Amino acid sequence: MWSLLRFFLIVWSAPLGIILAQAPLAITIQGEVVTDNQPTVASLVSIELTKQGRPVASAMLRADGSFEIRDAPPGDYELQVLDSFKNVVRREFIVVSDQHTWVTVRIPSKPDLPKPAGAVSIRQLAPPPPKARKEFALAAKALERGNLEESIRRLENAVRIWPEFLEAYNNLGVRFMQRGEYERAAAAFRQALTLDPHSVLPRANLALLLVRMRRFAEAEQEAAAALQRDPSSVQAHYAFGLARAAQGDCAQEAIRHLQIAVASYPHARLGVAQVLACQGRILDAIEQLRSYLASDTVEHRFQVQAWLKQLELKQ
Repeated sequence: MWSLLRFFLIVWSAPLGIILAQAPLAITIQGEVVTDNQPTVASLVSIELTKQGRPVASAMLRADGSFEIRDAPPGDYELQVLDSFKNVVRREFIVVSDQHTWVTVRIPSKPDLPKPAGAVSIRQLAPPPPKARKEFALAAKALERGNLEESIRRLENAVRIWPEFLEAYNNLGVRFMQRGEYERAAAAFRQALTLDPHSVLPRANLALLLVRMRRFAEAEQEAAAALQRDPSSVQAHYAFGLARAAQGDCAQEAIRHLQIAVASYPHARLGVAQVLACQGRILDAIEQLRSYLASDTVEHRFQVQAWLKQLELKQ
């Protein structure tokens, strides 16, 4: 008999569903600091996101000038580039309004420093041209208005203008998932990975998609690859745990990955309960379901309550 978890994975048809509910990819900022002077980049240390003068989130700047800030709520911010002495080298005002935001911060060359042959940039590629970035921004605004079709069209325009626009391919994958076009979503995520095989976000999203498609072994493989690159990826932990749980794995490892994701994905408690029940730890499984029902994000309440009642009868 199918468990409730598997039932959700098969028949859930809401726009985001259990696999993407409250997904943290909606608040991820990636970008680059670009300058013509290698010494300038080498002296920079961190990126800080502030709102009304108060720090909201921060991240270390990588050696190639790239950065990633997670868990930033949508809104208007000031992005600051700091050196090793916490001096603000550059300020940029940005709007976080999409499921994934790309930011390029340009620092003018100092006149007393010689120019090298090229700029320092993430993936050693030029940033998206203005027309492509405009379409990317319009896609975000369309989604805010609830116009999924226009958002997809704008993103398709963006990648048509600039075929190396990894972030637009990633967002296209998410949009196609929302529309239920899983094969097209997979193709978009794989195209992003063709551009950068080391990019964690599209690989973690692909893993979540494969869970939705019930291709659990493939999902586990992609999630493991994402975790190898970035052990802190919540999406990858969630996908890995779900894939293992859906395959009937009763091992504690599945629980460990799902528990890491619980704060961002409350639905991960359903997977934890599934594995605990498989282990015969009925009381612990009941506690997970009760905690889930008490959370702010509850889907299919009646089905979860029915599952809870079944477990309570087994005590």
